[in-house]
Amino acid sequence: RSSKLISNQLGPNFTLRDAWHTALQVFNFSKKDLDFSGEFGTKNYLLTNTARTALGLILDNVHISKEKKIGIPAFICAVVATPFLERGYKICWIDTDKNGVISVEDFEKKAGSIGLVIVPHIFGQPAPVEKIMNIAKEKNIVVVEDTAHRFTSGVKTDFKIASFGREKDVSCVS
Repeated sequence: RSSKLISNQLGPNFTLRDAWHTALQVFNFSKKDLDFSGEFGTKNYLLTNTARTALGLILDNVHISKEKKIGIPAFICAVVATPFLERGYKICWIDTDKNGVISVEDFEKKAGSIGLVIVPHIFGQPAPVEKIMNIAKEKNIVVVEDTAHRFTSGVKTDFKIASFGREKDVSCVS
């Protein structure tokens, strides 16, 4: 009788070679100054324990009026709303298109009531970041690109968040 290891802790593409590489990095860790500026393409970054923490810090520093809502696509991990709700903001749920990414048309309709919008690339599907940015600039809306499933759109946004949980394309495998 044979058995197969099944785990929700590892990505389906995680190999034994990846495990050895990771173990060597952990046990040979001697770098005192964590400098990821080469990887991120900027020295202007902050490492946090979770994307929720990063979202909270962004909100604490951009000072958006509580009269404005936080725009979040309807198809996203529900915990994204947590830092905003904890701070007393209301959420404006934005429809998504057939690929699950933010609908430009619905965002444009609701933009007048929004002070900050989250733009994720759901499951690696490219979000219409450039179109969202154009509307956001016109309406003075802060744009946070969530790059958890796709590193970047190549469009300059106000903030970018990269997270590396076990379910992400580039995973820290917990």
